[in-house]
Amino acid sequence: MDSDLIAHWPFQEDLNDHSKSGLSIQNHGVEIGESGGQRSAQFNGAETFLEVPCNLSIGTGDFSCAGWIYTEETEVVGDILSQFDPETRQGWQISVLTNTGMTSTAQSNYRNLHFGIDNGHLGAWTDCGRPGQAVKISALSTLGGHLYAGTFENGEEEVGHLWRYEGGAEWTDCGCPETSTQTYSAVTFEGALYVGTWPQGEVYRYDGSTTWTCLGRAGYEREIMAMGLYNGKVYIGSLPMANVWRMDGNRFTFLESLDSTSAPLRRVWSMAVYQGRLYAGTLPSGHVYSVEAGKVATWDHAFPEGWRHVAAVKQGGVLTLYVDGIPVATTDSFNPKRYDLNPNCPLLIGFGAHDYFKGALRDIRIYRRGLTQREIQRLQ
Repeated sequence: MDSDLIAHWPFQEDLNDHSKSGLSIQNHGVEIGESGGQRSAQFNGAETFLEVPCNLSIGTGDFSCAGWIYTEETEVVGDILSQFDPETRQGWQISVLTNTGMTSTAQSNYRNLHFGIDNGHLGAWTDCGRPGQAVKISALSTLGGHLYAGTFENGEEEVGHLWRYEGGAEWTDCGCPETSTQTYSAVTFEGALYVGTWPQGEVYRYDGSTTWTCLGRAGYEREIMAMGLYNGKVYIGSLPMANVWRMDGNRFTFLESLDSTSAPLRRVWSMAVYQGRLYAGTLPSGHVYSVEAGKVATWDHAFPEGWRHVAAVKQGGVLTLYVDGIPVATTDSFNPKRYDLNPNCPLLIGFGAHDYFKGALRDIRIYRRGLTQREIQRLQ
């Protein structure tokens, strides 16, 4: 296995590459210290990272990354490894992503582990159906491996519901907080899903099935248009044409208009990343749409605290994520020849498109082939 090892940073006594490649490294404030009882490289989540000015010559071939990741109770964890050029959208990245404060203050993604690759590919938007009689998708949020949508449903007898996505265009009704006409925002807290409501401004906890517990009245609501970080790029939903834009440096690239109703004011109101795709909810059509940019394996659960062993494998046109030796996420198959992963930029450790990494790293390895599950478990 070591013959395919192209980089190895033990991060025990120094920051050097201990593989035969001997890659040079530029240190931006990282120190060797102790976290969770282990000697490791310390990243403060504000300004520290490592820069490796190299070409790993991955190209269109298989590769694997593996290492130990330490995090504490923090909302934003950040990027672990990244060799991604945002201008050309070429390269790869591994991060623990939190998307917070969308249009409806929904926390759509909380500490979700992502492994993404791209070479400038963007697919077509897919209509994922209309939950109930929705005219607006007020919030999108992932929890426990599921995607949820909070809706506003118009009509004298209609109320806002929470819906769970079942795939295709199918949604399961999870009920409605008693005093709500629309579930206006969503957040994950201590492993449970909470929603804010309108017009009473009360907060409810979702207890499963169609059961809700009211926690009382909140002070007020706030709103901005939808924004989401997905596979290294920021996507934006706008008013009044329900357009989706991608932020490319100092400019905005128009991608699609998602609501073609005759209403004068149309919005892309909410966004979330789920199972490797970007989802967007609309007003007033009440439809949810999704799109794929590059390929991303996403573990749609809160990344656990403490020391965890993480491996990301690209093999035979499939991306797979492992946590503590167990496969937790995989993509559908793709043509690997479409993804040349030799961007003209350095490899970054502890920084990337999302944020500075806050935590500690040790025994980080990169291989020029796909590792098997047994090999990954031996690294633990």
